[in-house]
Amino acid sequence: MILTPHFLTGAAIINKTNPFLGIILSFLSHYLLDAIPHSEYSIKNIKNRKWKKSFFDFLKIFFDLFLGILIIFIITKKIFLSFIGGFFAIFPDILTFFYILFPQNKILKYHYNFHKKIHFFNKEEQNSIKFKNMNFSEKIYFLFKIFSQIVIILIAIILLKL
Repeated sequence: MILTPHFLTGAAIINKTNPFLGIILSFLSHYLLDAIPHSEYSIKNIKNRKWKKSFFDFLKIFFDLFLGILIIFIITKKIFLSFIGGFFAIFPDILTFFYILFPQNKILKYHYNFHKKIHFFNKEEQNSIKFKNMNFSEKIYFLFKIFSQIVIILIAIILLKL
């Protein structure tokens, strides 16, 4: 799942619970959301440690995270608390990035393998198929994977506004 739904979900959770419980639930929400069928943008240059070619991968990540932060600034007055929840909601992806940097680390490798298994419905080879080459049911499923993230973002925004 892209970072914006994770970030906003974590912000909404921590705003609706106490901070300690909110941190734990925000962190765990990441795995729950990743288990939902979803689509992701490619960051294969980062995953393959091709740093000279990874500028646009990092740019996608930056704009994705920036969108979540911007929505927080617009929606809620509890900005600091929301950032804490958002941070812990994207923390599993941060751990994954650290695994890419330090693949020898056993704890990061364990987390990476666990995190990868959570993405049961989101196999990378399915995301690499061009939309125009998909049959009708594949197109519906692909659109559902995008729609699921939009719904999560909208629910998080509604909860942040309440």
